[in-house]
Amino acid sequence: MDTWMTSSQTPQIASHWGVNPERHKKLFPMDIAMIARLREVVAQASEAFEGFDYARALQDTEEAFWEFCDHYLEMVKSRSYSEEDTPGRRSALAALSIVLKTFLRLFAPFLPYIDVGHALRGAALRC
Repeated sequence: MDTWMTSSQTPQIASHWGVNPERHKKLFPMDIAMIARLREVVAQASEAFEGFDYARALQDTEEAFWEFCDHYLEMVKSRSYSEEDTPGRRSALAALSIVLKTFLRLFAPFLPYIDVGHALRGAALRC
């Protein structure tokens, strides 16, 4: 799964189910752990950017992104695609939305051809 594929699917799933991550406060432990991990990545990338170490910022972001795709995304897939409106589904979709928006911002300095504005509003990305 690549950046475009991940970013093109997550907003559509979240918007389809009407999930607003800023309003959804009851996240499952797995979703909280993913967001906590992402906070670490943001701190690492910020530190690298401040030190003008762009290669390290990109490396930290890429490693976390593939971790997200390979592990977390696969674990929450069944909850996020559930047709039943459950707290687990809402939690998964809210976390996916938060994580996607953050990864798009982390990748923006390196992938300027991604239209982050469209992605954050849930529209399809154009490459």
